[in-house]
Amino acid sequence: MQKVTRNLKGYYQTKSKDKRRKFFNLFIVSFLFSFLLSMIINLYFFRIYKLKVLPEESTHHYYIVNLFNKNFKLYEEILINHPYEEKVKLPAKILGMPNDIIKVQNDKIEINSKILFLRNPLPLIFEKKESFIIKENEYYVISENSIDSFEIGTIRKEEIIGKIIYKF
Repeated sequence: MQKVTRNLKGYYQTKSKDKRRKFFNLFIVSFLFSFLLSMIINLYFFRIYKLKVLPEESTHHYYIVNLFNKNFKLYEEILINHPYEEKVKLPAKILGMPNDIIKVQNDKIEINSKILFLRNPLPLIFEKKESFIIKENEYYVISENSIDSFEIGTIRKEEIIGKIIYKF
């Protein structure tokens, strides 16, 4: 037999109602805490981006990006802001770090006297010859689409959103 108690307002209730109410309150508090924690993580630490790598692709790729760590290494995959379109993001790979020497001659790139072999070579009609040293807080990047440092030059550290830690 259930025990019936009288609450402060004078109503009669059973112990099972108290347990349900406590469980419901705990559920609401847990949900709000989880939501708040996920919002903080999303704003300051990690974010998921849905992007088309190539404009002609119909499928999207998802990238989990670490927003917190801004210490980048050579050949690390990063996410950058598009230099010409404000809301567009691009995945890229770091090829040159601050104080590296870059030499571009027609269809090849040389970084610190090492020739870089590209999977998709640069077109021969793209005649460009330049040599420069990457400044502090700047990086030389290459991207799977057409926008990379070969066309736009180095990118500043502020233009980098973060490190890509996982893509699917």
